[in-house]
Amino acid sequence: MPTPNELAKSLFKFIKAYNELRNRPASLMSEYSRKWFMSQLPKHSAVVIGDYTADNFDYVLRVRRPELTQPPPPPSSIVTWLESGWENPSADSISVKTTVEVEDASGQRSSVRFESDLRRQSDLQNWKVAWQEWAANEQEARMANRLYKELFDLHYEQKREGERLEVVVGDGFLHWPLLARPIHHPLL
Repeated sequence: MPTPNELAKSLFKFIKAYNELRNRPASLMSEYSRKWFMSQLPKHSAVVIGDYTADNFDYVLRVRRPELTQPPPPPSSIVTWLESGWENPSADSISVKTTVEVEDASGQRSSVRFESDLRRQSDLQNWKVAWQEWAANEQEARMANRLYKELFDLHYEQKREGERLEVVVGDGFLHWPLLARPIHHPLL
């Protein structure tokens, strides 16, 4: 029959083995549920990467909530011609209807082609320039907003989970594929 000392040692060995199985440290980047690479962060004033080579280094990454904006309003001459989706800054292009049904003062309906009015075409081209500038800036702002929300959620998750959640920041990678359990992990 085992002694109480042997039983205690056996119990602690079991707890240690169970903890190692349950809380195995990540050795591969793919094992992390969330990851962001500095080179892929949005290029926006709301996202600031710290200069860790400076003497007064106090942060690695600072993210604030960006101000999201609405697209420039289209001229009244083209509003009815615009296809849906122009409010989305990620839209590949702005599409217009080729024809629109109009009704004159006497109630007669007729089709009008977009190309039939040079001013309308000019208004569209001028507005597209402003829209493309807005879309380029707004795409970065919306990516910064997604990052802000993800980090905000992570902050509260860490408050809830405590030590069960690990945040890792790296400035390089250790890549060691020759082990039984290969390593591809960030280093700071």
